[in-house]
Amino acid sequence: MWLAGSFSAMSPVHNFLYLLFGSNRLPPDIFADVKCGQIEVGLFRIDGSSSLAQVSCFRTGFGDIRVRIPTTREAGIRTIVVPIARLATEGLVAGPFLQNGASLARALQTTKVSKLPDQHLEHAGLFHSGRYYRATQDDGALIIHLPLPTAPVGIISIGLTPLKEERVLALQTAQQDFNSA
Repeated sequence: MWLAGSFSAMSPVHNFLYLLFGSNRLPPDIFADVKCGQIEVGLFRIDGSSSLAQVSCFRTGFGDIRVRIPTTREAGIRTIVVPIARLATEGLVAGPFLQNGASLARALQTTKVSKLPDQHLEHAGLFHSGRYYRATQDDGALIIHLPLPTAPVGIISIGLTPLKEERVLALQTAQQDFNSA
């Protein structure tokens, strides 16, 4: 019942959605993440080398965007650059959060999730105040400096709540249109 109470405290709409979900009157993906596209992130290693990696973007049932970036201790990644302005030009950032584990599956299942402190973050091409950000450049990015790894696998999760009326499901189509131009 704590979940029902938590939803009720958020708003009556959240409480009603939880009631519909609990009585099997709501599709389960309303609370699950649905893949809505990919974004390219920059990975910078301890030895100074760098590369780009495609990571999946997910839409939550409440319209937020979630980006998960897996890393390994062996890869030696110290800095990740995430161009969040390509996902939403104005919004709220939740995280980044770090989950660790012996494998990818264990890292995702762990309940030990830690928020990276603000001193591990930089903002390039973004105006930010607390959780709020607004892109000042098309390639505005969140720069994450990772702590030393404590486990073989780590997952960085970032949540974005778009504040403009940007269509999250259009992410995949917009990138395909951009790439074909």
